[in-house]
Amino acid sequence: MGSVSKIVGHLSPRDGSDIHVLAIDLGASGGRAIVGSLGANQVLRLEEVYRFENGPVAGVQPLQWDFEHLLKEVQVGIAQAQVRFELTSVGIDTWGVDYGLIGADNSLLANPVHYRSVRMQGVAARCAEAGLLEDIYAETGIQPLDINTLFQLVAQKRDESELLDRAKQILFMPDLLIWGLTGICGTEPSIASTSQILKNSNVQWSNMVADRFGIKKHLLPTIGKAGVTVGCISSDLPAAGLPVVRVCGHDTASAVAALTLDPHDAFISCGTWSLIGTVLDELVLTSEAQQAGLSNELGADDSILLLKNCTGLWIAQQLRRELMEQAVRNLTWEEIAQAASDVEPFAYLIDTEDPAFATAQNVLNRILEQTGLIVHFTREDVSHQVIGSLFRCVYDSLALTYRKVIEAIESITHRTLTSIRLIGGGSQNPVLCQAVADATGRRICARPVEATAIGNILSQLIACGAYQTLEEARSKALSTFVPTCYVPLVYMSSDVLERFDLLEKETQDA
Repeated sequence: MGSVSKIVGHLSPRDGSDIHVLAIDLGASGGRAIVGSLGANQVLRLEEVYRFENGPVAGVQPLQWDFEHLLKEVQVGIAQAQVRFELTSVGIDTWGVDYGLIGADNSLLANPVHYRSVRMQGVAARCAEAGLLEDIYAETGIQPLDINTLFQLVAQKRDESELLDRAKQILFMPDLLIWGLTGICGTEPSIASTSQILKNSNVQWSNMVADRFGIKKHLLPTIGKAGVTVGCISSDLPAAGLPVVRVCGHDTASAVAALTLDPHDAFISCGTWSLIGTVLDELVLTSEAQQAGLSNELGADDSILLLKNCTGLWIAQQLRRELMEQAVRNLTWEEIAQAASDVEPFAYLIDTEDPAFATAQNVLNRILEQTGLIVHFTREDVSHQVIGSLFRCVYDSLALTYRKVIEAIESITHRTLTSIRLIGGGSQNPVLCQAVADATGRRICARPVEATAIGNILSQLIACGAYQTLEEARSKALSTFVPTCYVPLVYMSSDVLERFDLLEKETQDA
């Protein structure tokens, strides 16, 4: 985001005109089109103009995303925004690791495979057993997870080598959507760093990784700076000519870009996944960081996001789905939050990092197995007590997981992290926020909920010249975004911590 690229023909608020930029924020369960408007008073206003659902293609293996559907929904979002606003630009952020293959005829060869596809399960472990991961952490700074692009490519080479042979370019999800709008290929550091193919120390593709795993380097896209205009929407598409800014394409990086953090702040981006970390100026590639499961992802302005990628509200989302299927009635998140607030905190715990929770199967049964809870409900109803106990268990257990990660980061960085910025969908859940304050013993500042879209928008405002730096953009544009704060109210007893540690050990041993 450090680079400034002026968009010719549009005025900044310093010239008395409002600027309207559009953030497309796409997650694993849905996407949103949010317009950021900046006037002469320098106050940023947000307005959601479109929302759409996302999910894997039903009944198809390997599990995959419907790219045509996503691209059409992005175009609808742009059209809805243009009905009401004169847009200066659009930027796109998504989740990390997933990619599509562009063929020699400039077409998408197949839908991108979903990171939860079973074909990736165990790939990282098998590579480790074969001795292929030696020095990979020191090279990339990224933990070896099955979902990483590197291991997805290993699985694709094993199962669909002919597709890789026909490909001329790999594009990550935000870059694939930009290609669909503009025909332009490329990427930027934040999304590239999630791949575990990038040498993060110099932001170049790693020759060592590519050679060791047989990845053809010509397939990897050119890496440019974030926060620059890369082109305009193609002339044969609706919204032709609208400038497209390549923002921090990884949603976590865009979200953290919206936060003013000091060295004693941690952040938790809590959505389907939980990303727990802190912002640094330098990579941490020690064996202690590797053993703690920490990754060095790249953020705005050449920052390092030292973080751990943990299971998030995916468990709660799947639990809700299973309960609704079995009880044949709708459960609102408001009802769930109220029920969870009415039961005893930290009474039941689960290991949220148990690999069994990574799939969309039998979340309820796994919770019952780990907690010993006995619940009864009929196909007509689920009791308030049952709902509260199950979801409170999930929220409390996530909070204790966050505590362990934050303590590990403190130990490795020799920093004391005294407060936590909690952003994403989880920041709207007061039960979860209070549980995090109680579990960690730290002050929690929750929100903005739309941190990812805000970071995306700030990058575009810098690109069009409204601001010169990210620091300036944060200090001026975000003055009206006031967080909701939580302080610890429950003493975290040694009994709770011991029970959680024992549960983690049991699931790891199993």
